[in-house]
Amino acid sequence: MNEKPIDYNATESDFEYYGNPKVIANKDFDKLSLITYDALGLTVDRVKNELLGLGEDLIDPTTGKEYPDSFYEQMIDKSVSKTEKEFDIVVRPRINHERLDFNQTEVNSYMFLRTYERPIIQVTNLRFIYTNSSHYDFPDPWLKVTSRYGQLEVQPNFLMGVNSNFNLANLAVYDNSTLSDMNLGDLNSYGSLQFAPQMIGCTYIAGMLPQDPKNRGINRDMFIQPDLIAYIAKDAAIEVLERWGRLILGAGIAGYSISMDGISSSIDSTQSAENTGSTADIKLLQTDMKDIRNALKSYYGYNLGVLS
Repeated sequence: MNEKPIDYNATESDFEYYGNPKVIANKDFDKLSLITYDALGLTVDRVKNELLGLGEDLIDPTTGKEYPDSFYEQMIDKSVSKTEKEFDIVVRPRINHERLDFNQTEVNSYMFLRTYERPIIQVTNLRFIYTNSSHYDFPDPWLKVTSRYGQLEVQPNFLMGVNSNFNLANLAVYDNSTLSDMNLGDLNSYGSLQFAPQMIGCTYIAGMLPQDPKNRGINRDMFIQPDLIAYIAKDAAIEVLERWGRLILGAGIAGYSISMDGISSSIDSTQSAENTGSTADIKLLQTDMKDIRNALKSYYGYNLGVLS
């Protein structure tokens, strides 16, 4: 990233336990597109590190040259996509505008919501929407975000230690400063609703940020985890080995010999009808990935999705 890096400590609140810290300032939102795979540590060199020892052998037999970076980048793209689906997470940061269903039971449980993508870096806006009209923007200090699990709750100051009933007909009493902005007649007509499709609007930033080199070893939910980088790199390396392994001697060829004028040469490999020449290396990588996979599943947990 050639531009000035994003300020990852752009919180507007001095309260240490603020539930929705402003990790990224509004002025830096347009820089999110600069956070590429390379910036996150998912580089061609990182994949090649998983292939150390192959050296000059790792070449394209048809050209006699090393595979181009574009080949490795394709493998990284595929591995990131696969990993996102496997752990139900997203890697590159992006701004999402989601419409979530209103469910009275969940709303009465401190407005419990689960976003479609996680981890959450920060929530920028949460509001009630009916048809295409916004009726209430929740004050930012009320928002309580659980980043890793993509969960969001609302705790109004008025209700602390009392209850969490968000009956829409009575919502206005929780924040007198918004009374003039609300149509109480419309709100009263919602009072009996138990469910309303896409009535909640949520704007948030999901994904991961590059680790700050000055804080190496301090892993936070908002940063991409080192073992996640390793997991993706190993998976991409497997993709490379699968293609390279078929071409070492040619598909289906386990060995060959040449004899001419009394001089002979032969090559035998581990390649067979069931295995390519790189199968052993692939299995080693898969063994490494198994332990990392268990750790990542424990860390990110299981997202059951948005249930209403």
